[in-house]
Amino acid sequence: MRSILLGFAAGVVLLHQLPALPAGAFFAAAGLFGLALATIGRLRPWLGLPAGVLLGLAFAGWSAGAALAHRLPAELEGETLHVEGRITGLPRSEGYRSVFVFRPQRFPGAKLPHPPRHLRLSWYDPPPGLRAGQHWTFEVRLKRPRGLMNPGAFDYERWLFTQRIDAVGYVREAGTMRPGAPGVDRFRQSLGER
Repeated sequence: MRSILLGFAAGVVLLHQLPALPAGAFFAAAGLFGLALATIGRLRPWLGLPAGVLLGLAFAGWSAGAALAHRLPAELEGETLHVEGRITGLPRSEGYRSVFVFRPQRFPGAKLPHPPRHLRLSWYDPPPGLRAGQHWTFEVRLKRPRGLMNPGAFDYERWLFTQRIDAVGYVREAGTMRPGAPGVDRFRQSLGER
């Protein structure tokens, strides 16, 4: 059992060393072969390590693939989209703009099989009183998360991935706003304003 767990951890680490995510069939095959080895490994304990590596690869690959499925499709980059949702987290004011995380609930008029779960939006010259929890209708222009590939530099794209941000962009026009229900983020914002 210990060798399977060690192999599983090694498989997860191994996946993160790959330059690109292989096709889903690779992970299905790795998972099935890993299960077969784990079953046989009950009779031959030395098969536990390779079984764990394959199971770790399959699990990490499935998890990464599921997260990447929500990325903005490439054909919608730069297009103006209508989106309805709410502000999550605390809006950060940076002089003439505010930056916030927006959780979309609907994309009226857009055909998205796996819509983005979180957007990181900039709003230039926003109205005063932008608060966490507010429900907004926006016209936005989005792009897929990208970062510079300089060794030793901050990996912006990886940071966005860990924050589960599926697209970045800016507000072109704001529509209607409804105050949101009280929540943790609104409470945190009210504490910060005191």
